[in-house]
Amino acid sequence: MKRWLIAMLSVLLCVSLLAACTGGGGSSNTNNNATTNTNNNNSNSNNNSGGGGNQPATSSGDGGSEDVAAFEWAIDTNLSGEITMWSFLIGNPVFTDLLPEFNKVYPNIKVNIVDIEFGEMHDNLQNTLAAGSGAPDIALVEEGQFGRYNYGGMLEDLLQAPYNVGRLKDLIPEYNWTRWQSVDGKHLYGMPWDITPIVTYYRADIIEQLGFPADPAEFGEYIKEPENWITLGDALKADGRFLLEFRDLPVQWAANQYGYFNSNLEWQRNNDELVSLMETSLRTQQLGFSAELSVYGEEGQQYLEQGKLPLIVLGSFAARELANWVPDQAGKWRVTNAPLGIKGGQGGSSFVIPAQSKNKEAAYAFIEWMNLSEEAWKVFSSERYSIQSGYKHIWEKEWYQSSTNSFLGGQRDIELYSSLADTILPKRLTRLDGRAYGEIWLPGILAAFDNYTDPRAALQQIQEDIFTVLGPDIEKLRQEMGQ
Repeated sequence: MKRWLIAMLSVLLCVSLLAACTGGGGSSNTNNNATTNTNNNNSNSNNNSGGGGNQPATSSGDGGSEDVAAFEWAIDTNLSGEITMWSFLIGNPVFTDLLPEFNKVYPNIKVNIVDIEFGEMHDNLQNTLAAGSGAPDIALVEEGQFGRYNYGGMLEDLLQAPYNVGRLKDLIPEYNWTRWQSVDGKHLYGMPWDITPIVTYYRADIIEQLGFPADPAEFGEYIKEPENWITLGDALKADGRFLLEFRDLPVQWAANQYGYFNSNLEWQRNNDELVSLMETSLRTQQLGFSAELSVYGEEGQQYLEQGKLPLIVLGSFAARELANWVPDQAGKWRVTNAPLGIKGGQGGSSFVIPAQSKNKEAAYAFIEWMNLSEEAWKVFSSERYSIQSGYKHIWEKEWYQSSTNSFLGGQRDIELYSSLADTILPKRLTRLDGRAYGEIWLPGILAAFDNYTDPRAALQQIQEDIFTVLGPDIEKLRQEMGQ
């Protein structure tokens, strides 16, 4: 029962794992009270900038050279207005922290940040969009929830004027562009923000003590091979430790690379890679390598403290989570690539503008500035927030690449995350994903593990069940898309 509870929480947070929801600077705080945070410096009286039309954004060049124009803001910097943004990052002041810098560029736009609990915020957004009134000017939407809104014209298409986000496409990895589109790829309903490659965090001291390479590059190469993964699990078990939180996680990590359906609504989770990973995972299950608990629970965090879980695989946001859970272990952890050759993303969020907003241009001005400005990313990527940029012009900056993480022993973790970001496969998000996961995919995978079912047969059965159970809904969506 506990496994099912955690599994269903993961649907809410990113249709893969609970942690992934905060890939975009999130917080695991589940306070149900909505709060409004308005920065006193965020007002029309801010005179730090003259605001002279569509002024160019600039790059500092990192080498002390004069600033050079990188692109022009789409919205006139003289624009005035007041906007409201809903965020599910309860207790996380990252957006408020940005406002003084934003008002240096747009001195006449006031931004009100309203924090609402994760599930409530996404439900409220769906309800207000359907009602045609009551939605904010901007909402922060998590990846696993986006399919609830990316159809029917409820959101602004950012490819259209005055936004014209297509001009920025070369700055954005294909993965981070594709997932925020409509299912057919004709519209861009979410502004790409962060990118969170799946990575392995590990206790370098314990790994070295057991005789394995502790250097991130060497350890990352070692755990790519299935037999090495098994050998590591054997050594950890012999030392009273665990390799995994849950038995099926490698399959879930890999499946998340593909999403659920492609743009033609064809099922994506039946392939040779998943068969191979299920075979390996059935072996690790038989060998007893999983603790069968989550690091997001009290017992799981006790296992982290005790060193019983010296390795966890999560999105690249998890460095800040670990720093909160086990602060006394600062300097002992490191990060490297995901195991078993898996290359995917885990979580992440986007900014959307409801079509009913009366302040669309001001809303987009804030969204664009947050994503393109170096000053914004100096806040986002700080060790306090550890949010990784989804924009290549930021990746190229020396200050960004050279930043270090003290919890990870001074490792240049952002440099690693950036190197992995372009390897993530593009995928589509649809409104059918939640049901596909909760009703068919997860029960089917767990049944296969319970019964040691042949992986290829299990994946084929899941695919057949998808079209049996969701067939009418798939056909309806196809008709809406004109297929």
